[in-house]
Amino acid sequence: EGQLWLNSRGVWQKLPLSGAALGRPWCDGSGMIYDPQRDCLWISANEETGIVQYHMESGKAKKLQVAIPKAVGRFPLWREPVAVPGTDLILLCQNYQAPDGKYKNLAVDVREGKYYWIELPYLSGGKPYIGRDNRPAPSFSWTTAMHWDARRKLVWVHSPITFWVLKFDRETAKMEEVR
Repeated sequence: EGQLWLNSRGVWQKLPLSGAALGRPWCDGSGMIYDPQRDCLWISANEETGIVQYHMESGKAKKLQVAIPKAVGRFPLWREPVAVPGTDLILLCQNYQAPDGKYKNLAVDVREGKYYWIELPYLSGGKPYIGRDNRPAPSFSWTTAMHWDARRKLVWVHSPITFWVLKFDRETAKMEEVR
């Protein structure tokens, strides 16, 4: 509980840690992602610890001041989130049915300390994706993961049976603050 380790060339090194507690992770609900823009880890074990920023160079951890909306649930980052450099956003690897009935992804703005609904268009063969139960978004689950591709500046979303690719542009994204 509350330890970070770095494997460098096959050798494990315990990282220094001071400041905010990291909390005890829980299964698929906990999330951790490296943010290359800030050279930090964003870590979320549960609703009690919230979201913690761990600075790689200093070893200091501090809690992000963000209210976690009811729509997000018990886990502020879930698992397999992705930090998109240049946007201040961490995209959550989940899609939810928003209050307007549409399926949307969630993101947290780490600069503003706010959550946003993001309407991502899922296309298959150039046409809007229609999945099970006529859902216009794939079902994400514990087998889904997101990854940032720094060379291509893309977000890869994959599960055992599907791959999606996202070129995210905050300026053109349909975003609405979660209330």
